Amino acid sequence: MYAGLGAFAETVHDSADEAGGTRYTARVRHWTVADREGHEKTGFHDGWRQSADQLAALMAKLTVHLSRKAGEVDDGPAFPLSLNLL
Repeated sequence: MYAGLGAFAETVHDSADEAGGTRYTARVRHWTVADREGHEKTGFHDGWRQSADQLAALMAKLTVHLSRKAGEVDDGPAFPLSLNLL
C-alpha cells in the first residue's frame, strides 16, 4: 500500500535515564487517520516491538562485553530497556 508513495508519517525516538537503566520511547505521527489505520494493518506495532527487543538484546550484550573489557564483575546487563509505543 505504501510502496513508492514517499513519507506518510514521521518517527521520534527518545532515550532517557530511568531507574538504573534507559527508557527508550518511539513515537510515530501519521499525516492522516487513514495513513495511521493503513500502517496499523501492516502490523507495524509487532515489528517495532521485535526491533526494540533486538535492540535491548544487543545493548545487554554490549554492556556485558564492555564490563568484561573493563575488568568489572559481570552480574548481568546494566541496560534494561523498556518500550513505549504511543
